[in-house]
Amino acid sequence: DPITAIHEIAKILRKKKVTNVNSLVLEFVAQDKIVFQPPPDLADTVFLDRAQDQWIEKTIKKTKPIIAGTQEKIKNGIKGTKEKTAPVFRRFVISIGKGVLAAGNSIKSIFGGIVKTRREKVRDKIKTGKAKEWEDFIDKPKQRSFFQIIINGIGKVFSFLGTQIILLFTKRRKLLIIIILTILLIWGINIIRKRLSEPRLNVNQIIQEAEAKESQAKSELTVNNKDNARNLFLEALEILDQAKGEEKVQDVYNRIQGEKDEMDVIERWNKTDPIFNFAAHDSNPQVAKIIFYDKNLYAANKNNNKIYLISETDFSVKNTVQIPTEDGQIQMATPYSNSILWKTNSKNLYSLNLNSMSLQKEKTSSGDWKNGLDLSYYYRNIYFLVPLENQIYKYTKTSTGWSEAKDAIDNTKADISKAVSFDIDGYIYVLNQDGSCLKLSRGSPLLDFGLKNIPPPAEKIESPKTIITSTDLSSLYVLDEGQKRIVEFDKEGNYLRQYIVPDDIGQIKDIAVNIQTQKMYVLADSFIYQFGL
Repeated sequence: DPITAIHEIAKILRKKKVTNVNSLVLEFVAQDKIVFQPPPDLADTVFLDRAQDQWIEKTIKKTKPIIAGTQEKIKNGIKGTKEKTAPVFRRFVISIGKGVLAAGNSIKSIFGGIVKTRREKVRDKIKTGKAKEWEDFIDKPKQRSFFQIIINGIGKVFSFLGTQIILLFTKRRKLLIIIILTILLIWGINIIRKRLSEPRLNVNQIIQEAEAKESQAKSELTVNNKDNARNLFLEALEILDQAKGEEKVQDVYNRIQGEKDEMDVIERWNKTDPIFNFAAHDSNPQVAKIIFYDKNLYAANKNNNKIYLISETDFSVKNTVQIPTEDGQIQMATPYSNSILWKTNSKNLYSLNLNSMSLQKEKTSSGDWKNGLDLSYYYRNIYFLVPLENQIYKYTKTSTGWSEAKDAIDNTKADISKAVSFDIDGYIYVLNQDGSCLKLSRGSPLLDFGLKNIPPPAEKIESPKTIITSTDLSSLYVLDEGQKRIVEFDKEGNYLRQYIVPDDIGQIKDIAVNIQTQKMYVLADSFIYQFGL
């Protein structure tokens, strides 16, 4: 029959994920030939773009008439039982109410006379001859004791409850039923409204729409139109977002995300275990910077000024030294000629000799070292970034120590008052709070330089934390703490690639690079992680 036929055809079309059919089938049958009866459990219309009823929904539809008949029988049975038992139940409830009233009166009568009034006490004294003072015979107002107030209160509560029970189940029974039904009605309406407000997602249709955008994006890539392709990939991901919890949607999402990442040279690092945990070696470690130098990692706990030498081979602690805490808290550091320089916030500078692992306090001819935000080196000089003074100061190594501080930039041409980090490879690169970067030569900024071509939608460095480079590195690495990524640029500021850090890694504080082994080290919370470049 036609009804069964359209359902069989619908099964085939659903398997092929067909939602639109531009066909019309007409069957002309003589009236005397019509002998079939349409199946009662099949609908006469099938919507291919709607989700098919699941087995539980089909079961509900089939059992609904049976349940309705059973409900009617139960309802009639309850009605008959209610008519028979209502008088008995009513008498029983009235008896309970009367019992509660009697209990209240009994409590009042039994305990009400336990505490005597002042008049009664005086009479007792007269009878026994113990009354001697005139005040004993004065008739004072009757005052209830605390115990009497409690007893009377309990009696009234019992009386009130007994009265209300009798009223509810006799004269106010309808009111009680109305209140209960109103509460149930409001609760049911809220549940239904909530369910109706949740749109029923057609997962297959969502996937089809996203894959259509994906196909268009690939077509744009064949003619090297990356901007259009990127927008189409983003539109596809946005379509999939509404059903991302579905497993097959997530698979499609990951595939399209990977295609966009390949186009934009984005590498998403996989979750990994840390290679080093400072908390296993020190209590409450506060580590803000890591340095890679000569096959080892160096870091310091600001809480106690303990400096760690960590082997890159097995990530064990090879040695530790400690700067006296009375000389201030370690603030920043930089490698310098087979040593690591450590600056404290009390204007002290220590050098750690990497051969002997000994510390020596360094001196400058100006007396005190500048308090800066970052520290770097180049050739025989070390540089202090001091945004508060809109200046980078240079100290030169001499035979007796270090020279006095000298201006390294022309701050009438370069504004670094909002700088957060800097590094040097001959040029000075200054990273600002707004994500912009200056490149300075001989103290003056190069006007045509800037960080550019970061692919959308994250084309801006949101929370710049640090920038690193050196004469050994051919790139600039910028840590964007807010978006948990490290963005790599060439030294002309052109975007090269970016690395996305796993979400489960904590707050990222610093990075270090070993270009020989193509490894990057990420300091997050009190852990160091290793990733491949």
